[in-house]
This record gives sequence, structure tokens and C-alpha cells, in this order.
Amino acid sequence: MVNKKIMLVALAFFLTSKLASMEENMMKNDISKIKEMAFGENDAMNKLAELCLSIGHRLSGSKGLEEAVAWGRKSFEDEGIESFLQEVMVPHWERNEESLFLVQPYLKKMSFLSFGGSVATLNNEGKVEPIVADVVVVNNVEELSPEVAGKIVLFNIPMPENSLEGYGAVSKFRYSGAIEAAKHGAVGALLRSITINSLNTPHTGGMGYSNEYKKIPYGAVTIEDAMAMAKMQEMNIPIRVQMKLSAKTYPDALSHNVIGEIKGSKYPDEVVIVSGHLDAWDVGHGAFDDGAGVVHAMETLSIIKRLGLKPKRTIRAILWTNEENGARGGTEYSKEYGANTFAAIESDLGAEKPNGWVAEGNNAQKEMLESILAGTGLDLIGEGSGVDIGPMREHGVLLIGLRNIGVRYFDYHHAPSDTLDKIDENEFKEGLAHIAALTWSLANVETPGS
Repeated sequence: MVNKKIMLVALAFFLTSKLASMEENMMKNDISKIKEMAFGENDAMNKLAELCLSIGHRLSGSKGLEEAVAWGRKSFEDEGIESFLQEVMVPHWERNEESLFLVQPYLKKMSFLSFGGSVATLNNEGKVEPIVADVVVVNNVEELSPEVAGKIVLFNIPMPENSLEGYGAVSKFRYSGAIEAAKHGAVGALLRSITINSLNTPHTGGMGYSNEYKKIPYGAVTIEDAMAMAKMQEMNIPIRVQMKLSAKTYPDALSHNVIGEIKGSKYPDEVVIVSGHLDAWDVGHGAFDDGAGVVHAMETLSIIKRLGLKPKRTIRAILWTNEENGARGGTEYSKEYGANTFAAIESDLGAEKPNGWVAEGNNAQKEMLESILAGTGLDLIGEGSGVDIGPMREHGVLLIGLRNIGVRYFDYHHAPSDTLDKIDENEFKEGLAHIAALTWSLANVETPGS
């Protein structure tokens, strides 16, 4: 009797091990097929070209963004992928006409982009009228003083050579620069564009105001012009500019997150998200930021669908709205659906060669992720995730971000130069292969208690 029990236990162990081995082999086979299709014939570049070239600018509140929403939904439907829209109210700001002229020591039209949310240059009657004022160049907030009252402040703050780490350190000045300058009575503010390399190209982005201080116009100048004005001040050459903005902020507008999904066969109520943000600044094509991430998400779902694969967990490809100037899409999704999320991936660092993954989660979640990544050639390299998936950290979700080498990303980021021609198709597809494979693995991994 005892021997029979031992034999039955041994048989059960053998069968369990055999099934586990078979499932592991099937998983490897599925991932191999997914990567082969990602690197091979697929619709990724066509989708990115359609988004960048047929729709145009897609800043929150714009007609272009809602055309992109319709395009994303139709793309899912055309491939037989179930989809739905989630309503989100988003900020609506329009740039309109703007200009910046150096008028002393000589006349020159400077390349210039106001920051998203900036006020216009208005006279006492509330009509658009240029500001003509002297410029004071500072290298940090600590250099501000009452001497800037009635003048325009230029923050000449270089971006560190390590742009991936340095961006956050400098972008805080973009957000708070107008506030800090207004504290000391400045009538306007300028910021050296947040980039290392420039060919006379300004870079825009989001900014902030405080109700405690006057709202003053704020925008970006090129590295070249910032350095020239800094040298002028060093040489005691008076600097005077004419700044004109006709930007306007409207009431919040209706937009949508676009969500495509493949239902899970075993754990349908557990969701794995793969995502990118659909909105983009109103200057370039938004190819790097974040058309590439949008298509990474869409094509991940398409590849799985075309291969006829059935995930254990539900996979959702989400095209977020309003990442650039509000992050409303991610916030609203987290409120309504975040609690059911098993893991979330965001691709929002362009389309260069993948360098690794960053993640946020508890020790068990990170151990699971490292186990999945073992042998894939792309390791977990640090902490982090993405703006849109960030709100889900309150639900204890494993958050993952793809990190590319970032050599060229900040040359094009938020600039007119962020155009389709900058995309290297091979590097773009390599990112797709890693994202699609990780998405599939997360959708099928068994966890303790499953």
C-alpha cells in the first residue's frame, strides 16, 4: 500500500514536470514566432507613416488628436481586434502666431517656441501686443534678484551630457521658470532648449504657473541664441528683445484613450497593458515622441492576433491621450480600471536601439520580471516606468518602461525635427520584438497561487 502511494506521488510529480516542460517549450516557440514576425513582414512602419503624415499635429484639444483617436480605433477594428474608447477631458491650449526678435545690439529674428500653457503677450486692454524689454541671463534660480523687474529672464541652463538622466534635472526649470521669474517682477521668461545638440532648433514642452504670482509669457530659444546672449552679457553688451505670443487657453475638451484588447483564456480579469501616448506637441510629426510607442503597442496586439495565439491573461494595447500636458489619460484609466491590472508596459523613449528595461514594483514582482527576462538579451537596468502608467502604482501594479540608448532622442524631443525620416526601421522593429515578447510572457506566466 505504501509503495503504491509512493508510486502515485512519483507519477504525479513526473506528469507535472512533463506538463511544465511542455508548456515552457510552447512558450519559447510562441516567443520565437512573435519575434520573427516583429523583425520581419509587419505593418509597423506603415502605421507609423499614416499617423505621422496623414493626420498632422495632435496636441490635446486639437482636431488632429481626435482624428488620431478615430484612426487608432479603426486600425484595431480593421484587424478584427475588439476595441473601445474611454472618455477623458483634456486641456486645450493653442499656440497661434508667435515671434521673438533680437533688437539690440542688432536686429535678428530668433527661432522660438512658446511652452504649452503659456499666456499671450497682452496689453492693458487684453489685446495681443509685443513686449520689448531688456534681457537678463541667469544660470540658475539663485541668480534671480529684484534687478530682473520689468525685464525678460533667460535661463541659460545646459543639459547634462548624460541626457537620459539629465533631462529631469533641467526640465524642472521649464515647469517652474515663469513662476520663479515672476516672483522677482520679470515681464517674460526664456529657457535654453533642453537638448545637447542643436542646429538652430527650439524645443517646446509643458510648463506651470502659480496663482500667487503674475502669469508671464514663457518659451524656448535655441542653444545657439542662448549661448550668444550669455556671451553678450559677459561682454557688457546690452541685450533687448521683442517677444510676441498670441497663445490661448480654452475650456477642457473631450478626448479619448483608445483601447484594443485580446481576452484572456484563463485569467480574463487580469490585464497586461502595452502602451504609448497618442498626443504629441504641435511642431514635428511626433514620430519619436510618441508615435513609435503607439505603434509598438498596436503592432504587439496585431502580431499576437495574426499568429492566432490565445493569452491566459487579457492583453490591452492602450493609446493614451494627453501625456504631454496633463497626463489625464493615464490618471482616468487608473481610476476606472487600474485595480485589475497585472502589469503595464509603456514605450515612450523613441525608436532607437533598445538598451534595457526599468521597472517599479515589489521584490516578488521584480524577481518574476527578471526571471522572464533571463536570456532575452535585454535586462532590468534600473528603477522607473512611464508617465501614463505611473498612476497605477497606487494599485500595486508592476510597471515597466523600455529604455533605448537615447543617443538621438533629445535632439528631436518636442522639436520640429521630430519627424518620420529620423526613424531607423531596424532599431524600431527591434524595440517592437522585445516589447511584444515581454507582453506575451507576462500574459502567460504562472505565479504562486495561480
